[in-house]
Formats: sequence, structure tokens, C-alpha cells
Amino acid sequence: SIPLNYTLFDLEVYKDADKDYATPAYPYAPINAVTFYNSWDQSIRTYVLALDRSADEIREQLAGDFDEFGEMTESNGFFVFTDEISMLSRFLSDIRDTDVLSGWNSEDFDIPYLVNRILWLLAERYEVLITFPLDTSPDKVREYLDRIIEADNDASPAPLYLLQRVNYPSLDKPPEPKTVVKYGKDVITYELLGRVHLDYLELYKKFTYEELHSYSLDSVLSHEVGQNKVPYEGTLDDLYRNDIRRFTAYSRQDVAGLVDLDNKLGFINLTDTMARFGLVNLEKVLGTVALVQGAIHRKAHQHGKVVPDKRNALRVAEEYDGMAAPGAIVFDPIPGIHEWVASYDVNSLYPTTIRMLNLSYETIGGIVLPDRIDRDEGKKRGWADFWSDYLQIPEVTLINSGSDETVRVLFPNPDAFTITDTFVVEEIPAKNILDLVDSDPNLLLTPFGLIVDRTITGIIPELLGEWYEGRKKMRKMESEYFKKAQEEQDPAKKKEYMQKYEYFSTMQMVRKILLNSTYGSILNEHCAYYMFPVGSSVTMSGRAVVYSMKEIAEELLDAGLDTIREMAG
Repeated sequence: SIPLNYTLFDLEVYKDADKDYATPAYPYAPINAVTFYNSWDQSIRTYVLALDRSADEIREQLAGDFDEFGEMTESNGFFVFTDEISMLSRFLSDIRDTDVLSGWNSEDFDIPYLVNRILWLLAERYEVLITFPLDTSPDKVREYLDRIIEADNDASPAPLYLLQRVNYPSLDKPPEPKTVVKYGKDVITYELLGRVHLDYLELYKKFTYEELHSYSLDSVLSHEVGQNKVPYEGTLDDLYRNDIRRFTAYSRQDVAGLVDLDNKLGFINLTDTMARFGLVNLEKVLGTVALVQGAIHRKAHQHGKVVPDKRNALRVAEEYDGMAAPGAIVFDPIPGIHEWVASYDVNSLYPTTIRMLNLSYETIGGIVLPDRIDRDEGKKRGWADFWSDYLQIPEVTLINSGSDETVRVLFPNPDAFTITDTFVVEEIPAKNILDLVDSDPNLLLTPFGLIVDRTITGIIPELLGEWYEGRKKMRKMESEYFKKAQEEQDPAKKKEYMQKYEYFSTMQMVRKILLNSTYGSILNEHCAYYMFPVGSSVTMSGRAVVYSMKEIAEELLDAGLDTIREMAG
């Protein structure tokens, strides 16, 4: 697929000595420096605004070569401007071909400050510069069309942000404000139309799987690439007034470090890959449901299947009103010091359960309703505590015992267009369900009362199988490249192997997240494949598996101890 054009950027904002710090909500202060990197030409530039001295004076100070920062001249990508409007106009012009804007914590500060500062300076009609390239000439539209055609020829879906530019080349709308929660507080930021903003801090938190004590850019650069921000004493405003070279180097290093971080981790291109994988916009990758849903859509369409009507799932969910899905089983620890301890684990428990039981929307053969579950008691005790008493719902216990008591069952209507379009309710003796399942080897009954048809492989189990096998291959490549990197003596080769190791490490972890997120998506009412009894069958079956393993482990441990005691006489 064609690569994204992306821009990594960072702003510095002036502070008036007589005022508080400027904020995105009150952007009174000028942007006195902007540094940005464009991926398509691999250029990095720093624009500095002359506020308290002449531009020539700043250029002269920057041009020297008497410290570790070297010559900061235009030939090296350093430019000085005399007014802010000219500087921002040049910046917006230079990023006109970008698809993605990204910075560190840019959702919280850089994007809203830039948008509101442009509004402050230039009036509303110029806000569109950050959203949409101003050049809508036929040649420019043709260029976007060619890129879409190239994407289609690569058998990869054309990104929506390109289609928006072609379909609405004269779009004259400013960025749309939206509210996000940052550190427990509501923050107003902006959604760019026809162009995507990705906060690299959020990408880093999404795709890395270790907790850091700090997520400041300085800490992350030190941890990941062995770099730091340019140090200084006092405030950044003191630095601008008293040491313009260090101030400019500070601005440059923030972006240069971010470039090195992305060269190592590749999170923007990874986001693009995942978005195409799940047929979602880039920013949706930061969530889970839309990504999993899109991937299932794609697999369903490959099989010529129609995506189910969620109204049927909501109809089924009414039968479970007021009920929470069973969670993971938790055993209370036995206090004290123990000499003999056994540990066991299930490889990808929930994905394996889905595959093993063939749990999917279109494999539903019937749904035994849990009418004997006391929902008032569940709410009173808390559902987590309530479910600790159950490894299966009472109706399944009646079925397994061949009881004459009746249970209510939702059966797919055989006259419906698809197997799950319409359900009909029947009240029948529990023993009849046992006879039905026992007489047909292609049917099984889950602990949560789902009757599953195994004559076909469900879309979701099939997809999970592909992800699982793909993860195994990625983990193998991860291990191989790590070993190569450890054994390699040539620094360039060692760096190449480490980059590949990091790539495969990330890719296998992405598949792990998708594998472990699928059951949660099935239990999310906003997902097109929402089906409460399917998701609950995953978790309750998982509880049964873990409990059974505990019983077996205890038997083996007891038997082993008996043998040791006999040998010891």
C-alpha cells in the first residue's frame, strides 16, 4: 500500500511576563517557534519568530558554529520570521500535502492552540488552512485521484481522508471542536476534516505494554532511544530572551527525537496498517470495538455473508435486562507460607474458548434463557460476587440432569432470511434439550445456555484462528531477529535487526490485543456483532475451564505428594 504523508510537529508559545501562561482556550500569546518534520521528503525545519529583537540579530546568533548546536542557517532548515502570520502561513503551506498531523500530547495542547491562535489572528475563514489544502486546482485533485487509483491497484482500500479531499475539494469548514477526557478533565480539542490528527502520546500508550513512571517526552525518549530534551535553566521564556540558540535547539530536538522514536516504533504506519485491516479511519484505531467490528465485516464479506441486523441482538438482550455478564473466576488465596505450589495457565483463554466452542453470531442454534437467575440478588450482592456461585446457569443444570421442568428457549426462525434475523420463543422440558444435543454430534450446549451449531465454522472463530496463527509467526520472527541482534557485531546490522525485532514484537502484540478484545466487543452493545449470550458463554465457559484445571492440578499435586511421602518412607 502507498505510504502516508505525515507531519510530526511541536509548538513553542511565548509568555508575557505580566500575564499567566496562555492556554488553548485563551491563546493570547504568539507562537514563537514551530518545528516540523515531513515524511515525504524527510525534511525537518524550525521556524522562529522575532519578537523582542530584530530578525537579523536572531539570524546572526543562530548562524554561529561555536557550540554543540552547530550552524542554524536556512540551508540547515532554520528560518526566522518577523511576524507570526507570515510564519504560520508558511508552516501551513509547507504541510499542505500531509495526511496526518502528529505531536506529543498534541491533542491536549498543540492542535487546539494552533487552531484557536489562527482564529485569533486571521479570522474564521482561514481556519480551514489547517484542515484542508487550499489548492483545489484540477491538477491537485488529479494528484489525489491518482493516489486513490494507486491504492486500489495495490488491492488496499483507499483511505477515507483521501476520498474526502476528492469528494469535497472546495470544503470550506473549520475544524470541528470535540471534547476529550485528559487526566480526568474535559478538554476541548479539534477534529480535522479531510486530514487526520493522531496524538503520538496516545499511540505510544496504545501500542506499548509496560507502565512508565512518566510519559513526558523527555522520559520516553530516554527510555526508548537514549535521548533527552535539550536541558536549560530557568523558564523557556527566559531561554527565548537570553539564549536563542539553545531555545531553537530545544524546539528542534523535540521533533527530531520524535522522528527517531517513530523510526524505531513505526506507530503511525502501524496505525495505517491496522486501519486498513479493520476498514476504519485512522483515529478509530485508538479504540477497540470499531477495529474488531471492521475486521469481522471484512471477513464476513469475503464469505459473501450479510452483516446481521443489530436490532435482533437488542431484542435478545431484553431477555437479560438488568443482568451483568459473568467475569473471570478468582480464587481466594490461602494465607500462609506453602512449600508445594502449582502454577498453570491457559494459552489465550477467551480466544481459544471462542474457537473451541465455535461461538459466532451465525452459529447460534438456540438460546436457553436464564429465567431462574435472581437478578435482584445479583444487583444486591454485586454481579461479580453473585456469579462466583455458578459454573453454569440453573437451566443448564436442569438440562444436564434430564429434568422434566420446562425452560424457555429462543430458536432461530427457519423461515427468516438468515439464521439470526428472527427468534421464536418456545417453552419445552429441559430433558428435550438434552435429547436434542445428545442426538446431534454437531450441536453443543455452553454453560450459559447457548446451543451452538458446529456444521459450519463461524466467521469470528475463523478470524481468531488467523490472528492466532499470525501471532505465532510474528513471535517466531521476533525471537529470530532478537537473537540476530544479540549476536551481530556490526552496529548498522545490529540496529537493523533491532528495528525488525521491535516491529515484529509490536505486530504480535497487536494481534494479541485483537484476540483478547473480541469477546469484549461481542459484549459491547455498540458493536454490530453484539450478542449478550454469546459473550457471556465465552466468559462462563472460561470460568469452567479454569475451575476444571484447578481441580486437575490439585489432584496431580496431591498424587505427587503421596508418591514423595511413600518414597520418603
